[in-house]
Amino acid sequence: MKQRRSLDVFAWTVVVGGGGFLLFMTPLRHISWPEAIVMIAFLLAAEIGHIPLPRGGGYVSVGFALLFGVGLIYGPEVAAWLGALGTINLDEFTGKVPLRGLLFNRAQLALSAGLAAVAYQGIGGIPGSLDYRRDAAAIAAAALVYYLLNAGLVMIYVSLLKGMPVRDQWAVNFRWSAPNYLLQVPIAVVLAALYQSIGVLAIFFIIAPLLVTRHNLQRFIDRRQVFMRTIRTLGAILEAKDPYTKGHSDRVGRYAGAIVRRLGMREEWAERVELAGILHDLGKLGVRQRVLNKKGRLESEELAEMRLHPAYGAEIIRHAGLLGEGYRWIRHHHERLDGEGYPEGLEGDRIPLESRVILVADAFDAMTTNRSYRDAFGYERAVAELRKHAGTQFAPELVEAMVGLTKDFSPIAPVAEGDGR
Repeated sequence: MKQRRSLDVFAWTVVVGGGGFLLFMTPLRHISWPEAIVMIAFLLAAEIGHIPLPRGGGYVSVGFALLFGVGLIYGPEVAAWLGALGTINLDEFTGKVPLRGLLFNRAQLALSAGLAAVAYQGIGGIPGSLDYRRDAAAIAAAALVYYLLNAGLVMIYVSLLKGMPVRDQWAVNFRWSAPNYLLQVPIAVVLAALYQSIGVLAIFFIIAPLLVTRHNLQRFIDRRQVFMRTIRTLGAILEAKDPYTKGHSDRVGRYAGAIVRRLGMREEWAERVELAGILHDLGKLGVRQRVLNKKGRLESEELAEMRLHPAYGAEIIRHAGLLGEGYRWIRHHHERLDGEGYPEGLEGDRIPLESRVILVADAFDAMTTNRSYRDAFGYERAVAELRKHAGTQFAPELVEAMVGLTKDFSPIAPVAEGDGR
């Protein structure tokens, strides 16, 4: 509830600020109706092709080049109003975005575009009269103002909406967008320069660069999605071989990610730990089927074979280059604080923190799902077992983090059986 109130206060403050800013702007003194219609049409077309951010809550588009160019050509009044009216996307137009979000977007874009143009003029830039040498500093300052306002306001809004720290939103959704802005600045400058010679027809000459820019943005997002699908496909392959593990890998990943988020680790890192959790048992692909699916206890030879799976999985991940140094987390996720784990018998802090996290998540899910040789433990018994072995098998602070997060929300329901090995 407190988070919702904070979001409302922030959003409506921006809306009021943007609305007040627009009241002082008189755009028709600086642009004709035909030119305004052409500019709005192209801005709307750019917004139709917007690309959703990886973790939701926002999007990017090539509209920045057009809107920034408008500021260089016509000044802050036109930039502010076209930012408010010319950037409505289909989700907003069809009512999929709530009124608060719709008005927030109009206001923050009006402020971003308008104040960037104010900065351009304040440092000596003259709208409609571009001089590369004279205006280089003004263009750079205006681009910086636009980026800081646009990315900053949206980052705070999405952070409050999703309940994520601002720094995590920056790492996941916005850090990579800075080059996108930087690459669009020259396109805006070309638009402003051509406008001085051929007027509004200049906009047709930047269509190709805009399409290339959008294509590159989409490819970046697509690569990330392909990466995520690859991770989950590998988990599905394991489950196809060992049906007792169905759902286990995904739950361990979710628990591991939740633990490190609770510890205050950066979202970017938490996401990598979550992916490592999903892949922690990948090495079981190298274990014989009859050993994986054997009911009851394993013989010493079979247990030795099973204990090779962390090393197998680490090698697969290392050669595939999927998680960088994260392959080490998978290799050591069965190490114990007392040195009685495997494959190397590491002790204490020699065990990567991420491996210790996965171990706790793995054990909790193993205890709260049915096994071939026993029924699932209840939640209280599972917590008692974790605490009983804290300090010898598990890191005590991670046990308490696991207990704390499962108090905040219901434990992820057990949906499948597993062998717990």
